Amino acid sequence: MQENLSALMDGELDERAAARLLTELKQSEELRQHWHTYHLIGDVLRGESAGSTDLLEAVSQKLASEPVILAPRSGLQTRRHVRLAYSLAASVAGFAFVAWLGWSSLGDNTVTNNNQQAMNSADASRMRVYWQAHRQFAGHMDAGADVRFASVEIHDGEQ
Repeated sequence: MQENLSALMDGELDERAAARLLTELKQSEELRQHWHTYHLIGDVLRGESAGSTDLLEAVSQKLASEPVILAPRSGLQTRRHVRLAYSLAASVAGFAFVAWLGWSSLGDNTVTNNNQQAMNSADASRMRVYWQAHRQFAGHMDAGADVRFASVEIHDGEQ
């Protein structure tokens, strides 16, 4: 119905529909209120009238009588802080993990190499004694063959 009212104001409604709408306009208070509001809006948009003072006073009174709504702060700011904190914690945890891996492999490598050298020389001498003591039981070896051990050490970055 309001679309027809707008079309009537713009002169776009045919005669039959306009006559029917004018009849309804005489009977309906709500439709007359819309008619008045549309004309008031049109006048203000064209700059012909600043609106009636009664209307301005009525709007001011209604605004003054409405309760003030105190809304809590948006959670957006809090969510940003939480997201920043999680990002920072993840970065620190990642850095700590990589540092731990590097430190543990560096420390273990040095200890392992030192232990391995000590163990290799001790094992080699023990094995020589063992092989010499049990040479007679090794059927496939020459009775005079000497068992030799070789060890290779690889250091990172050195040749």
